[in-house]
Amino acid sequence: MRTPWRRTDDRVGLLQDTGLFSACRRDEIRRIGSLTMFMEIEQGTVLVEEDQIGREFFVVVKGTATATRQGLWLAEFGPGSFFGELALLDGGQRTATVIADTDMSLFVFSRAEFWSLGEVAPSVTSKMAVELSRRLRSADELLDEESVGAPSLRPVVLFGASRG
Repeated sequence: MRTPWRRTDDRVGLLQDTGLFSACRRDEIRRIGSLTMFMEIEQGTVLVEEDQIGREFFVVVKGTATATRQGLWLAEFGPGSFFGELALLDGGQRTATVIADTDMSLFVFSRAEFWSLGEVAPSVTSKMAVELSRRLRSADELLDEESVGAPSLRPVVLFGASRG
């Protein structure tokens, strides 16, 4: 792992092109740029490990990664997507393992930086809520599909969402 761009100015353009930050004003983008670290990751790197304590939030700039839970495929993350927020939101353990499928470029936020995002750019919080709702809906649909013809199927937890 290496951090090629250390200056906030170098990050502004990349942040503006990232969907999560696209509604942010330039001054918000500059403040976000000062919060984050930009990293380049090699293919095969384990970015998040299931059941471990979460300390970072990731926003994908380039490349793809796959999320699995207990070895089962959950999702693919590509440019503009994000992951790692649940463990920071609720203080729990990681709910999935995420591995880089390709070389990747990422913005990485620590716990404190992640919590500062809502103050710096409130629109980011709204976009994250919409995405989390979409993920929960997808998990519900998956459970509905799996339960047809399999009434004894035990519900699976995807991205920390649970039923019951």
